[in-house]
Amino acid sequence: MREKRGNWIKLSSKVVHKNPFYQIREDTVIKPNGVEGFYNVVEGLDSVFVVALDEHDNVYLVEIHRYTNNNLSIEVPSGGIDGQEPLEAAKRELKEETGLTAKSWKSLGFVRVASGIMEGKNYVFLAQELKQTNDNEQEEEGIIKTIKIPIKEAMLMIKNGKITDSETITPLTMAALELGIFEN
Repeated sequence: MREKRGNWIKLSSKVVHKNPFYQIREDTVIKPNGVEGFYNVVEGLDSVFVVALDEHDNVYLVEIHRYTNNNLSIEVPSGGIDGQEPLEAAKRELKEETGLTAKSWKSLGFVRVASGIMEGKNYVFLAQELKQTNDNEQEEEGIIKTIKIPIKEAMLMIKNGKITDSETITPLTMAALELGIFEN
């Protein structure tokens, strides 16, 4: 198998680790400088990220303790697509993590996270016309609490280093651009 990928050539590929959430593929490649080597790729599952905004421009975030770097993280509701269409997965994740449902949904597009090592798309949605059902799975998800704050305050939390999760910063920024928050 010789597959040209830009200035790279993939010679072969094998999976070196696999679990239900992702797998790691090791490709034997010829690098752009002509030297043969290896390139490891994390094949992640596609995900959804939801910016839930009420009629007063308050955004709903979740606080969760992240095992990976042992810290509290403030994030938008998110999760894996799990074989669903992105919009259906976004609706499921919003309800699971916050208990909210939304009448109005808008796709803001998708982004790629860590594209130097990972495949996969992160779909971003803006959810509005919210209704609280109080039916959530926060405990199973490891969520400590839901936070409701003005979206402008959330943007200041990014600026002040209180929100550091890039998979939250990007959707919040996309929503702020969509809503014209950065305009004078």
